[in-house]
Amino acid sequence: MIDNFITVFSGKELCINEISEKHKFVYDHPVLKKGIFVNGDEVFHVHIENDGKENYHFVQNDECVMLSVKGGQCDFVLFNSDVIHFVEVKATNDNLSTHKKKIYKQLENTFKY
Repeated sequence: MIDNFITVFSGKELCINEISEKHKFVYDHPVLKKGIFVNGDEVFHVHIENDGKENYHFVQNDECVMLSVKGGQCDFVLFNSDVIHFVEVKATNDNLSTHKKKIYKQLENTFKY
């Protein structure tokens, strides 16, 4: 699947990280506006657990593959040859109902892209 991704999104190779570790932790950094890998004992928003024998590819989608579109897009895409995950992080205590609506719109925009 990575070959197809690189073909479709040519020039976006810097947005992709290969993950070979069993556990990887991602913090959605509010100032840098991107996901950074951190240790498990630090604050993190996403825990990637790889129980398979195949590496995953972690894509910084928001502001790397996809530049801002009206309504936004998901933050990250995580995949191997069998499965793909679209990840949106909402690290806030604000109204959950409002965030759910925004998340659905962001996922919809990503799927259209």
